[in-house]
Amino acid sequence: TEVTLNTRATLAVALIGQGKLGEAETQYKEVIKIMERVIGLNHPNMLEFASMLTKALVRQHKTKEAVELCGEFEERARKVLGDGNPATEKYTKLCQDLNRT
Repeated sequence: TEVTLNTRATLAVALIGQGKLGEAETQYKEVIKIMERVIGLNHPNMLEFASMLTKALVRQHKTKEAVELCGEFEERARKVLGDGNPATEKYTKLCQDLNRT
């Protein structure tokens, strides 16, 4: 199942590259929903997919939704990975950048 989820996330990246942002958003949301059920919200891959979804939302000018999602997963990253983890710092920077827009 994890391979299938990774494949779908790769598809979402390709869709973004083609400018099909709405389709990419749908793919990321479906992947996250399945991952939540299968491996839980605190899995590091879940955090990465949430980050990619956040970026897709921003590119569609859905800033409010992106800020909310980013904050949720930044907090989750702090709990799961810790404050000093590079991934946590990446989410923190993403959220800070979003809050400036």
